[in-house]
Amino acid sequence: MPHVLVYFSYVLSAWALVIWVARLVRANPVASVRRAAEHNNVLARILNDTHLRLGLTTTLSFAIDVLWTASNAIAAAANSSAWFSTLAAYYAALAVMRAPLSFSILRHSDGRQTAQQLHHEQRICRACGALLLLCTPVFAGLIVLALHRESAISHSGYLIYGIALYAFYSLIGGIVKFVRERHSPHPAARAANALYLVVASVSMLSLEISMIDTFSTANNEGFRSPMIMLTGAAVCVFAVIVAIWIVRDARPGTHAAQR
Repeated sequence: MPHVLVYFSYVLSAWALVIWVARLVRANPVASVRRAAEHNNVLARILNDTHLRLGLTTTLSFAIDVLWTASNAIAAAANSSAWFSTLAAYYAALAVMRAPLSFSILRHSDGRQTAQQLHHEQRICRACGALLLLCTPVFAGLIVLALHRESAISHSGYLIYGIALYAFYSLIGGIVKFVRERHSPHPAARAANALYLVVASVSMLSLEISMIDTFSTANNEGFRSPMIMLTGAAVCVFAVIVAIWIVRDARPGTHAAQR
């Protein structure tokens, strides 16, 4: 009899969830918030201007990279940790790449751009692509340290599920933004979206390492190293491909640059 009550409670809970979701969809709170926000000129422009939103999100990502660089550098100095030192170098490189990209995107958020400004933006993108290519040893260093169990990124409780949700959201959102903005007339916008994909792939690698270290046992050591090596190699190759693509995409006279 108790089992029957348990199953009945499951069915009742599922039915209540379906009703709640249906009412939420019918109410469409996102549309209500959007209509309210469009009464404000600044919020309306942010909502309707994809290029401006990209500039703002890139600027926010730059600020987060600066904070992560500082925190990892402090942790590296306090613990004499090669892992935190490598992370500090990684986020510092991201900040250096994102700073000129965000400035260029926001500078031309009105859509107007002269030929001289376009050439300047292309130079910035080529420099970012070259720096991303130079970051490949940093990615390799993260993989080597993770293989030697110096990563210290295992998580307990429900935190690992939140990190997984964010990693998948970043990857899917990065793919959507890259596809949507692939024909943007601004090279900096295309480069920023491509760089976002690399960051998302590194987040997926970090998630894999964290999940393996959190849920694996001593008997799974033969599974841990090959998985990290294969995924890490794929991330490094992907970063190299994206770096080359950014450089080629921003060359003067290319079809993409002249759109």
